[in-house]
Amino acid sequence: MGRINLPFKKGMLPMNRHKCRFQPFIPHSQEVRGYPLCESPSYIVHRYNLEFRSQHGLIVALDLASSKGNPPLPHEKTRTKKVEELKRHFSMSEWDENIIMLITRWGDKLSQACRAVASKSEPIITKSGQFGKEEFFLVNDSCVNAEISNLLNEIGDIVIADGHHRVEALRCSLAESEFPEQDTQILALLLPETEISVLSYNRIVKLQHGVELDEMITFLRERFQMRSVSPVTNSSNIFGDEILIVSALGFFTLRLPDEEKMKPSLSHRLQEEILIPYFELNDPETSDRIEFVQGDLNTHSLSTYIENNHDRIAFILPPPSLEEIFKCAQWNSLYPPHSTYFPLKPASFLIRERQFMARKSNLSQPQRE
Repeated sequence: MGRINLPFKKGMLPMNRHKCRFQPFIPHSQEVRGYPLCESPSYIVHRYNLEFRSQHGLIVALDLASSKGNPPLPHEKTRTKKVEELKRHFSMSEWDENIIMLITRWGDKLSQACRAVASKSEPIITKSGQFGKEEFFLVNDSCVNAEISNLLNEIGDIVIADGHHRVEALRCSLAESEFPEQDTQILALLLPETEISVLSYNRIVKLQHGVELDEMITFLRERFQMRSVSPVTNSSNIFGDEILIVSALGFFTLRLPDEEKMKPSLSHRLQEEILIPYFELNDPETSDRIEFVQGDLNTHSLSTYIENNHDRIAFILPPPSLEEIFKCAQWNSLYPPHSTYFPLKPASFLIRERQFMARKSNLSQPQRE
């Protein structure tokens, strides 16, 4: 790979207040299956090519042992039962079952660096993903890897996008026991906020036994601002603070009272002000009367499903902004589980590649400074 000029100036002060420690994807200088000789510990750049845009990020190993005092910030609540289940059933060598996703602020230079690598390199791996083509680029230049490491010291707040339960389970395990250093890392796709898109999780709720659909719609109309609307073809057309309701009786929009806007999110307000008191879903995360459906929806197919299931109502939410996500994380005012969906995730086969490299090299991890 030719020399790549990255947007980095020496002497810039680090701004990463959370002091998360990142390791390169390939932790040692080595030659491994299918890859060219790595001159140094090497990062991997991930590019997801969509029809109208591309998403660039950096695949790194997040060292939770050295970051355990200041781990990445969550923006969604975790369920204690699921965290305990992960701790109980996963050995430390299996923590990297899937790549987690992290979002960072002040990552413009990191974004430019990833785009520079991808534009001047040939991908080492190309795969067809769910939403488009995935490409992986090896940063096989010791100077570029060093500059990327410096850029990682300049980024701002780091928030978990996907993988809350895995991070929390590993963090709790580290607090309870000592593990070898190589077992305290988890692979992550680090995405600057300018690169990532966020969608919402929607709810399909089954009415409680004995309650008719027209009774529930009338009940909600009496308590909230609701109006009938023409069928919406796609949930991405929803804006503002309104919730779209899809039922066998038609489409409606619902607006919650303005005086309650201090609550962190529409998903939180929907849960606290409607689902729990009026649908008797005391624990929406575990109830068998609620389905969570992620992403933009084709509401035509959804309405067909609802028409065939008159005892169900769909609540379609607009996606939260990244600004709202960062504020909730910083204030520890967390969203309920299943509130946000980040669709462009890298293929998890990279974990198997990295584990193979670690076994083949038979080298210990670098010592911490």
